[in-house]
Amino acid sequence: MSKLMHRFAIGTIAMAVILIAGLSFAASRVATISLVRGNVEIQKAGESVWKGASVKAGLSIQDKVRTGNDGKCELTLDDGSLIKLRENTTMQINDLSQDDSTKKKSSVFMLLLGKLFAKVTPQEGSKFEVATPAAVAGVRGTEFAITCKIDGFTDVLVFKGKIEFKNFKDELGEMRSTMVVEGQAFGAGISGEIGLPRDLTPQEQQEWKDAIQSMGKGPVKVIVLTPEEKAAFKKEVAEIKKDLEENRIAGMNIKKSDFAAGRTVRDHAGVLSRTEQAVFRPTADSIRILNMTMKGTPSPEKLNYVQDTLKFSGALSSDILQAAKEIASNQVSLVRTDLEASNAAPSVDKTKRDILRADWLAGEKQGSIYYNDKLFEFQDGSENEITKFSDSSFTSKTEFGIDLDGVDAGKFYTSNWVLNNSGKVLGKADFAADPGQLLNMMRNDVTFELQLDFSNLTTTHNNGGIIDVILIPDVMFQMFDLALKEAGNMGINIDLSEMGNSSGNN
Repeated sequence: MSKLMHRFAIGTIAMAVILIAGLSFAASRVATISLVRGNVEIQKAGESVWKGASVKAGLSIQDKVRTGNDGKCELTLDDGSLIKLRENTTMQINDLSQDDSTKKKSSVFMLLLGKLFAKVTPQEGSKFEVATPAAVAGVRGTEFAITCKIDGFTDVLVFKGKIEFKNFKDELGEMRSTMVVEGQAFGAGISGEIGLPRDLTPQEQQEWKDAIQSMGKGPVKVIVLTPEEKAAFKKEVAEIKKDLEENRIAGMNIKKSDFAAGRTVRDHAGVLSRTEQAVFRPTADSIRILNMTMKGTPSPEKLNYVQDTLKFSGALSSDILQAAKEIASNQVSLVRTDLEASNAAPSVDKTKRDILRADWLAGEKQGSIYYNDKLFEFQDGSENEITKFSDSSFTSKTEFGIDLDGVDAGKFYTSNWVLNNSGKVLGKADFAADPGQLLNMMRNDVTFELQLDFSNLTTTHNNGGIIDVILIPDVMFQMFDLALKEAGNMGINIDLSEMGNSSGNN
């Protein structure tokens, strides 16, 4: 019992640690690097290494670009829009597409850290947005700058035109939209706190003039996709079925009674997957953590889920953050844990899915596991660790001998991976970043995959299935952000500067 509970605990911790919107078929576009000064690097989608950037290089969806202490970089889009990255800036391209039928363009960027200037060419019906962990700036043909600090606080400065600045306010439980007009600046924090609109300073105006003078002077190369490349992109968009900008906003939708998030990523085998995650209160004395993953083309048979219901000795606060404090201070104690995992939706015929259920009585340290309604027991001495976590690869696979209702049922396997959004298995070196970069990486580009493999069990009750879920840390960061905000409201200053030192020593 304890062996499987331990592996489920990995998933439960990661879970504690979106709504799918349709897209029209679209042709992919590229952003071309038109200027490089100093240290500038790019990371292509699906790759882990950063390589030196060069003029005329093309960047596509999920590619990243970053500048060093002395680095500056300019990107040119096919509609004439320009983006200039200042030093110590990291940005990811979330969407660059054009609707086949309407010819409207969509350009969505994620500023992870640093500062950028942009001069956007207005086009009727097209979308140009820059998102940060705290907000989304929707551009309406304008010239602006946007900054994102290590703690996620975002400032937008409008030099020409106007910006629709959207951020989520958790106390109100709603999305807020503020129109920032020419000559103004506006800011918001990751938990919804905002500053007051203000006039741009003379220094900010001069900085913009200096930046605009050099924009658009580099060579530009527009890359045209082949029909085969366009067809491949259309297929992937049809499988994803989501809008990246709305995905991030929904992921930040924080309520004090429950937390929810979602992300579209690739698993360790490169399969496109959608994960939805929630922490909520089914009863006054319990907390439920639910994680659902859809693999490949959406269908009921491809839905994998795992949920963990924690039952306590007394009623908890309706505010989950306050409930966590009550648990930590031993005001209530854990009484029972109920786990359920399956590889298909409950509406699917039971013969087409595998269900694993486990319960654990905390005080008595005992419980039971059932696989498709048969008592599930590990054979003594049968554990065989096939692979295990190493500095270069955070992945593991373990084999167990299993009895079902007292009869030898063959072999059962559990596997774990730590990945980035593109499905690359991470290692120790991938986490050797400075505090700001590491925090943004954990927020946006780390996932955990848990796989339970029943395909080798020799029993008529085995449906040949594999339960495979991808766990994301988004909910954990939502709760962390809310905790930081409450600490701030109480006048407590939390210094994050030591995060890099502590992580580097582990």
